[in-house]
Amino acid sequence: MDVEVVTDISGLEELEEAFTEGSKRAVKKFLRRVEMQAANVLVKSAEENVPYLTGALEADIHRQSIVSDGALTVRVGPSQDTFYGLIQEFGSLVSG
Repeated sequence: MDVEVVTDISGLEELEEAFTEGSKRAVKKFLRRVEMQAANVLVKSAEENVPYLTGALEADIHRQSIVSDGALTVRVGPSQDTFYGLIQEFGSLVSG
């Protein structure tokens, strides 16, 4: 996957002003929308690279927005419905 680095950013002062002076609800809504659009890149990549056996894992890749301790985070990956996807993603502990 190619990553493009942007080095010329303008409008940060206006963005900061909008975030600090705008309503918290509007800022949160904006950030969630941007976050979900950015997560689409990960979702698409995961769908293209997921091992294919039945198609269930590919169909179960999704994104979820989580608010915790004042931080907004997006989670991309399989749900617990396709438990083997969780093993694929995070590994497993197997005693031998």
